[in-house]
Amino acid sequence: MIRKKRLKTMDPINLADLPEPIVHHIMSFLTTMDVTRLSVLSKKFFSLWSSYPVMEFDQKRVNANFEGVSVDSRFDTAILMVLKNGFLSKTLMEFELHSCNVKCIKIDAPNLRSFIFSSSKYNPKPCHIDVLKCRNIKYFSLNNVVNGRDWIEEHVFTLSELRTFILNGCQDIGHIRVWNDKLERVEFRGCNLLTSIELKATSLESFTYKGNEILAHGDMGCNITFFASKCIKYLSIKGAALITDRWLEVQLAKMTRLERLKLEGCNSLRKIKVIHEKLQILELCSCLGLVEAEIHTPQLISFMYQYGSENIAMQQSDKMVTDQWLEALLAKMTRLERLKLEGCNSLRKIKVIHDKLQILELCSCLGLVEAEIHTPQLISFTYQYGNENAGQQSDKMVTDQWLEALLAKMTLLERLRLKCCNSLKKIKVLHAKLQILELYSCNGLEEADIDTPQLVSFVYHGNVIELGKMVTRTSCIATLSMKEWTTYDNASFCKWRNLLSFFGHFKALTLICNSPKEMMMPELHRERLVSPLYGLQHLEIRIKLLGKIDSDLVDGLLWLSPLPNTLHVSTGSGSRMQMINIKFVYSHMIEGEEDRNPFCCGTKAVKCWKHHLKRVEIQSSDVSHKNKSNELQRYFLTNARMSDLIVSVN
Repeated sequence: MIRKKRLKTMDPINLADLPEPIVHHIMSFLTTMDVTRLSVLSKKFFSLWSSYPVMEFDQKRVNANFEGVSVDSRFDTAILMVLKNGFLSKTLMEFELHSCNVKCIKIDAPNLRSFIFSSSKYNPKPCHIDVLKCRNIKYFSLNNVVNGRDWIEEHVFTLSELRTFILNGCQDIGHIRVWNDKLERVEFRGCNLLTSIELKATSLESFTYKGNEILAHGDMGCNITFFASKCIKYLSIKGAALITDRWLEVQLAKMTRLERLKLEGCNSLRKIKVIHEKLQILELCSCLGLVEAEIHTPQLISFMYQYGSENIAMQQSDKMVTDQWLEALLAKMTRLERLKLEGCNSLRKIKVIHDKLQILELCSCLGLVEAEIHTPQLISFTYQYGNENAGQQSDKMVTDQWLEALLAKMTLLERLRLKCCNSLKKIKVLHAKLQILELYSCNGLEEADIDTPQLVSFVYHGNVIELGKMVTRTSCIATLSMKEWTTYDNASFCKWRNLLSFFGHFKALTLICNSPKEMMMPELHRERLVSPLYGLQHLEIRIKLLGKIDSDLVDGLLWLSPLPNTLHVSTGSGSRMQMINIKFVYSHMIEGEEDRNPFCCGTKAVKCWKHHLKRVEIQSSDVSHKNKSNELQRYFLTNARMSDLIVSVN
């Protein structure tokens, strides 16, 4: 006789008894307000709070909690009191202050490593920041400040351990000198009046400049001068009208370690030469003046070329990227793994023949009528014809036969994404290794057979179609975003129900629709038809136009999916978002046990949620939705007809 050993139960662990680094790691997942609340629980927690190395303040959150009450002065006073705390000053390593208009910040924290300050975006005011005693700061970020150039150059760039400097949205700086030999990363974003940047940082590895829309398309610009650039590996410039062909050629010759180059909205570029031995990633986006590019980069693994935005691409034709240019480029880039072309309307009949290419994206190339693709290593293919606002234009290249032949050649393909391919009618997606399939706005699509045993993600946006087959993994997750129905007759509901029936074996399904009518199957169909989503575990519904989430809607959804583990319903967005989350716990029926609700499902083989429902948990996104939660509570208690049912509302 084998005697089973009784498992020993572990004693409960007291959070305060854990090692200090572990408790601090747990505290990092909490808000600053919650961390502060912990400090009043005991002396031990006060000690843990005092030694916590992260401090973050956000005045927007405070204003949201005290709506209608002016808390600016109290917020400033509270920050000053915290900063004067001797315990915090010794242990403080990270400091963040957001959306604030404090007049003075003085920090004496010798171990401080990171400092982030964001002034109010809409009404920034000068703030005196004193961090002279924090000599170990490595990360320094300023957002929407009006302190001026002199203060930054004298107080920030003199920090001996500084590694990263970020300046975002500062409107009072015209010229700035970045002189620090230990700086490794520098970023300037949205500084509209900045006309000159001088960089003397011998250790600089990453530089980013991002102008606004005026800089990208107007005559203004920023002159960027590098006095030491041999260590730079990443260079990204957007909206700098003063960047010319000569400037680019000179800088590339100096930046011998450059690995990634991104140029966007640099409209002064005309005929460029990108000659570099170590460059691996090259992106040329919306450089509308560019007419010629000579590229010699033997180590290049990723190339992206985008001509303007989608609206510009619809009206103008790129003059640089032609069939011959592309074919010659691919012949030279023997190590290329990713290629993306967008808005290249001069392309007509292309040949993409490459042994190592793994990712291919062709977007909004409206002149393209033929593509010969021979890429045995391809694992991801994206094709997009225009956008949803392009009207009824039909792509002339991607047809049912073309797609079927392409999939037969791409034996290693794992992701397929098609958008606005209106010539597709009846498609067959048969592939042994495909894992991700996305179909967007293919308005002509009527039928689809999908046989993809390795599929784990399916996304569809468009009209209701007919599915002949849907073979996937049982762990597959699907999203169906449906266009607005034109009619709500019996034929439309039957077609909708038939489509949903192919997703009953999925793990999770998200349905996005315009109106709750599409989710409310008529009573006539509920009585004579079988629910389409019997095996579905998790159902999420997003409805764009919905007044309220009530019990009638939930009842209709529970007919579609009668045995879900979770049901999530949401409408609206941002602060106006409404959300109800329902979790179901069932008790297993024992053989021979009498059904507690025998007249509900009759002789149906699979019973709905009303049978042996053990527990229901209802969560609402807002306290104001308490009445809706109570309505749902009454709905479950009434329909389940079980005396031991537990319904909890949070």
